[in-house]
Amino acid sequence: MTAVDSRVAVPSEDDLARLLQIGVVIEEYAEEKSARLLSDEVEDEEVRETLDEALTESDEHRRRLLSLVREVGEDVDEERVESLVRESVESNVPSPDDPDEALRHQLESERLAGSYYDSVIETCRASTRIDDATVGRIVETLEEIRDDEYEDAEKIQKELTKT
Repeated sequence: MTAVDSRVAVPSEDDLARLLQIGVVIEEYAEEKSARLLSDEVEDEEVRETLDEALTESDEHRRRLLSLVREVGEDVDEERVESLVRESVESNVPSPDDPDEALRHQLESERLAGSYYDSVIETCRASTRIDDATVGRIVETLEEIRDDEYEDAEKIQKELTKT
């Protein structure tokens, strides 16, 4: 199951903006979750480095998505998103008991984001009502972000199989 029905084209720039705004929330959630997983219980330096890289990358992805949202004429209330996401992470993401648990949580975030971007890319490609140049720029950016997510998921999976 995908997050977005990829058989349906994005009907308008407003709808595209909403999908990109959801991406912003996903990246904010991943960033907050990485920060939470970097708890004192995780002493393994390699795991801490992986989580720190994920946090930094999520921040970069979020900024790139915000730029795309603004490009299509919309905005995001960043403070509200941060506040809501922080509350959600604090109440739903426990501190990990061990490094492997932290990595499994991070792997889940990477896969979710990658899958979401796959779906959005397909709906963008199917769109006939949005300017081709706009769709092209957005798809290119989303593909780069998606590829980062899947590369990180693969790296984390390898790290988990080592232990």
